[in-house]
Amino acid sequence: MKLRVKLILSYLAIVFLNAGLIMTMAIRSSSRTVADAVSSDLRHVAMGAAEQINLMMAKLIHVAEVTSRSTVLGVTDAKLKGSYLRETLERNPEWNTISEFDFQGNVSASTEASTGGKSFRELYPESTEFFEKAKKLKQGEFLFRDAYLPIGETTPRFLILVPVYSSAASGAPSVLVFESILHAIKERVFNLDEKTPGGYPAYLVNREGAVLATQDKTAIPLKPLPEVKSHQNLANAISSDENGSLRLRNSKGDDVIIAYADVDQWGANTSGDWAVLTIASEKHVLAPVIRLRHTLIATSVLVCVIACLLGVYVAGRIDQPVQSLIRKTTEIAHTGDLTQKIELKSNGEMGLLGRAFDTMLESLRKLISQVVNAGFQITSATTQLRSSAAQQASGAVKQSSTTSQLIATVEELAQSAAQIAVSAEQLSRNADVTAKSIEAIHERVAETARRVLDLGQKSEGIGVITTAIDDLADQTHLLALNAAI
Repeated sequence: MKLRVKLILSYLAIVFLNAGLIMTMAIRSSSRTVADAVSSDLRHVAMGAAEQINLMMAKLIHVAEVTSRSTVLGVTDAKLKGSYLRETLERNPEWNTISEFDFQGNVSASTEASTGGKSFRELYPESTEFFEKAKKLKQGEFLFRDAYLPIGETTPRFLILVPVYSSAASGAPSVLVFESILHAIKERVFNLDEKTPGGYPAYLVNREGAVLATQDKTAIPLKPLPEVKSHQNLANAISSDENGSLRLRNSKGDDVIIAYADVDQWGANTSGDWAVLTIASEKHVLAPVIRLRHTLIATSVLVCVIACLLGVYVAGRIDQPVQSLIRKTTEIAHTGDLTQKIELKSNGEMGLLGRAFDTMLESLRKLISQVVNAGFQITSATTQLRSSAAQQASGAVKQSSTTSQLIATVEELAQSAAQIAVSAEQLSRNADVTAKSIEAIHERVAETARRVLDLGQKSEGIGVITTAIDDLADQTHLLALNAAI
């Protein structure tokens, strides 16, 4: 049973591991793919809105420039100029009001009757400095007053100021002021909420991240978005004049994808620098992935259940032959009966194992038979060895007596050798004495030789004398003979 449990657990571990890896890889890949696709869609939406705003602003600026060159504005008839400005406003409903101010800043013509008799300072107290700058512009130039929030108003607005050079003799220019409420931009070209996944609102912001236009009722006009205030990387992206997207956590704690697109400035004398933000909730975006994850989990559980059942079945098919083999081998080990066979009715690996075990038992039987025959041969050889040993024992007795005699002889030889050793030692001492005597004799012989040499030399003198004596004797003898005669 232990083997069966191990097999089942191993099989299930492999199945669960593979299922987990496949599910994790699928979810990660799907999440990444969906998020990238949504991010790309948001960028396209934001860039499209920015392009529409750019086109709209270019159109409004063009209208302002064309209007400022109209000869109608050169007349002194305020009604005629007011009628002309109202016609221009009807053709371009993006504008809120169009007014002309003289050099002193008083209204000379307007599309609003309520502005009659008022000055620029009274109508636009927050933008007085822009009026003074506009008076210094050359013909064909314009000045953009970036979005601001008038006192007592809740909707931001911006102004375009264009100088109008009159044909009057004084030549003093007037200033044409085009006022636009950003609400018009939101309704005309900024209805992006339906295009953003999850129903999150889109925003038109300036480079500081302050809201200019949006359908988000919780946003405060001209106040930075919480995401911009709490994420410096988003603030840097808005002011970078680039397009892109990033992922962050908003003020509500939701993970969102924000795409941003730059709205270009509209000339050298503009102070505006806007951006379009489109936002999508990752929770909404990844809802299909979450559903896929749930589906994968359910599928994995089902697969694991099937795998368990299959594992139990497979383990049983494997364990049954193994248990049969264990029982048979245990029986053979206890009884020692090698004539039994392992009969496994299987064509798989366990069947091969059973047949291999039968082959091993057959080999063991042959080996044991050979061992028994060898035992009989060893017994016969042992009997022969015993008889040979008896014969060798009697011979050994005889050899023992001979050995005793040899020992006695060896002892006598040892005594003789000892005596010889003593004699040899005495001879050695005598040889030393003899050597010394021979050395003394050698010295004496050498002395005698020297003396003999001396005697030889003296004998030669004696020989000469002897020869002389012999000669004298011969002469004496002759003389004696002569005397005798």
